[in-house]
Order: sequence, then structure tokens, then C-alpha cells
Amino acid sequence: MKKNRLILLIFPLLLLGCTDVFEEDISSETVDIIYPKSNEIIYSNVVNFQWEPVVEASAYQLQVYDENSLNVLDTLVSNTNFSQSLAPGLYEWKVRAENFAYSTSYTSLTAFEVAVTTDLSQQVVILNTPSDQKYFSDISNLSLTWSELPAATSYELFIDKDLNGIQTIVSAGNLTQTIYTPDVSLFSDDAIYKWRIAAHNSVSATAFAERIFYIDKVVPNQPQLLLPDDAANISTTSITFTWQTGNDSGNVQSPIIHYIYIATDIDFSQVIAQASTNTNQLVYSITSSGTYYWRVKSIDEAGNSSTSITRTFTIQ
Repeated sequence: MKKNRLILLIFPLLLLGCTDVFEEDISSETVDIIYPKSNEIIYSNVVNFQWEPVVEASAYQLQVYDENSLNVLDTLVSNTNFSQSLAPGLYEWKVRAENFAYSTSYTSLTAFEVAVTTDLSQQVVILNTPSDQKYFSDISNLSLTWSELPAATSYELFIDKDLNGIQTIVSAGNLTQTIYTPDVSLFSDDAIYKWRIAAHNSVSATAFAERIFYIDKVVPNQPQLLLPDDAANISTTSITFTWQTGNDSGNVQSPIIHYIYIATDIDFSQVIAQASTNTNQLVYSITSSGTYYWRVKSIDEAGNSSTSITRTFTIQ
């Protein structure tokens, strides 16, 4: 038996050690940049870096430096392009290709300039908070924020509610600040909300930048414990815990994470195990005999929660 265990332990290590054998050596390859080229002048606040793909590369490391040689961007991306908001100024950038075992050399540093312009038609309003697709149960402190565009003199904002049709609930123009705090009473319904902003000056405007957020104040259904049965006597150490929560009755169904707690006391002051899952089942092993208590707490992405009753089981 000891010999078999040793084989089981060594075999995965051999597989890991051989991973680089199956990776193509790309270290002698070169990355060809597409945009921005050397000394390119960009009349936008967002730069879309682009380069040619390298066969057998799985990712690309992109770095950008300002005119003081300070690193302002260092990111690993899986595509052959990446968009980044940059303030007006002089910059340099480089990129390399990577896979699990190898990488190419970086391209030579390529200089470009982000120019100041009053033409907003090629610029983008950068939305800050809240993040896209965010769920809320409480919006009492909700503020919409975005980054200032130097050439903009005002901003135009709309908020739409999507519930049995789309309704515009906020229409605000000539905003001069980069923050807007809407009236909380406008968000009484659980629904999908979309906010969109455009920047204006006397000669041009940006396209609308938009995000959505969700309001979900409905508490998840209380988890109903199924197995093991209450006060069950269990002879195995590997236990399958199952429960059900039923269908969400709200207008917005936030994703739910279930947390299972196992303790040696009914007050759960001595929790011996805690795990999370987005399914209604979890397998856990307990090697010590004794009586245990378990319960499940369901928390949705908006922060609403409900907790099951407590059950016991005994490991013989």
C-alpha cells in the first residue's frame, strides 16, 4: 500500500514537470506592434494598444511609461489589444508574448503622445463608480462618479429603469461636476438601472458611456436542509450535505453563494469547518467521532441573506 501511495503522489509531479515539454519555445519570436506607432499623436483620452499575435502565445505583458519613466501601466492580457485611459502627455510602451514556459523579448520602447484637443468626438467619458453590473440592496449612499475630461464644459446624464419596459427616471444636463447623487426615492423598485453620460463643449460631444446596476432588496429563500437527516447517525467520514432554496421571487435574481457551517456546539462558537458553494450540495470529511451541528447561510450578491435552521448528526 505504501508503494501505491508513493506512485500516486509522484505521478502528478511528473505531469507538472513535463508541462514545459508541450509548450512551444517562443523565446526567439518577435512581437510586431500595430498601434500606436513611433511618435504617433493621439487625439483621444483613451489609447487602444494593438499588436500582431504570436503563434503559441497565451498572453501578452504590456507596459506603459510616462515622460518621467514612471510605469503607469503594467498588465497581462490574453488578447492582442488593450484600451487604457491616459492623461495628455508623452509616453512610451512595450509588449512581449508569453506562454506557460517561455516569453519573447519586449519590443523596443515606442514613443507616442496623447495630445490636448477640444474635439470631444474621439474621446470617452471614463465611468468610475459604481462598477458595471453591481448589485445593491441599499442605495442610500449611491453616487455616480466619472473622470473629468479637460476639454468638456458640461456633462449630460440619463438614468433608465428597466422593469416591464424602459422608463427614463433622470434626465440632467449642464452638469459641471463629475459626481451626481440621485434622489433615493427614484429607486423604490427592484429593477435593472442603466446610467449613461456624455461630455459636451461648444463645438463637440462624446458618445454616451454607460453602465448598469441592479437593485435587489428581496431576501433569498431560507435554505431547507435535506441531508443528512436531523439527528442522523453516520458511519462514514465523508458526508454529503444537501439543501434547497427554491426560486427567487424578486424582480432581480442576484447570484447566491451558500455558506455551510459545521460546529461542535449549538451556538456555533466552535466552528470546525466553513465552506462556500454556488450549488446546493457540498461533500465534507470528518474523521473524529462525536455529535456535530450544521446550518447553511445564503447570501446574494446584493448582500441580502437568510439562514437555515440547525441540524445535528453523529459520527459513530
